[in-house]
Amino acid sequence: MNALIFLVSLMLVQDPEPDWGRQVLGISVAADSNERSVSKLAEHFKVPESQVRNAIGSESVIVQRVQYVVEGFVNDLQPFDVIKKIGGNDVAGVNSITESLAQHTPGTPIELMVLRPAFVESRIQFEEELVQVTPVSFYDLTLAPYDVEIDELTASKIYRRRGCEKDALSIYVVQKDSGEIYQVVRFMCDGWIGLRKVLIKVDGNETEISLTREERRKNIIADPAYDWFDRPATDMIDLFKSIESAREITVRMSGVDEHQDYDMDILVQSNIRANRKLIAALKWRASQESAGK
Repeated sequence: MNALIFLVSLMLVQDPEPDWGRQVLGISVAADSNERSVSKLAEHFKVPESQVRNAIGSESVIVQRVQYVVEGFVNDLQPFDVIKKIGGNDVAGVNSITESLAQHTPGTPIELMVLRPAFVESRIQFEEELVQVTPVSFYDLTLAPYDVEIDELTASKIYRRRGCEKDALSIYVVQKDSGEIYQVVRFMCDGWIGLRKVLIKVDGNETEISLTREERRKNIIADPAYDWFDRPATDMIDLFKSIESAREITVRMSGVDEHQDYDMDILVQSNIRANRKLIAALKWRASQESAGK
């Protein structure tokens, strides 16, 4: 099986810039209210929502999901934990957690008092527990799902999202020694097709990328071997933006007499979104380093 790779110099979409240095707990919660979380918790334990509301009260935050944990840092929280106190302070909502973290010493654990649900004799019960969490920066949390490899030949850093390494269609990020950042899309092929063009169809709209002889390149030493080409961001940025929210994406890699088709699934779209956030984080880190911070 051959691997076919093309590299795209990535220009970031102009989303609001996050506060990459802000400390976070590494969890997902409902930002607006607990209503959706209460419903999910009640549905999970198959109890009326009123039982949950009566048990936890109105002053709390329910953990929906625990995100990737940064290596070496502690996170004892679990989904459906109800956060009542952080660092000894009562929790009245998401803002009170943010305020407590802003006053906390970075890199040190903070103690939380949570109500942890359990199903006992057809009723849901919540027991108080003290747990430890090491807050991390939003930058570190963004990099947590990635494995980082250094290319010994070029000194480039390669960021691969875990679990996607062996997919037929995988996407990862490369930061060159010069600081340039590329988004890499790799296609695993059943055999050599003598690549000449790429046809990408996004919700019925087709984009064709034709390659000149000078643009077609091979690496027959690698295992698996691959073809690759690169294009400037201005040629590809609109296409990548459309892929992020598309309902149906197909890719055809065509040679002189053969072709191979691929379907981009929701995991690929999720990868594209995650990589865009990663690239923004890497650019922020580079700006901090250049400023001597």
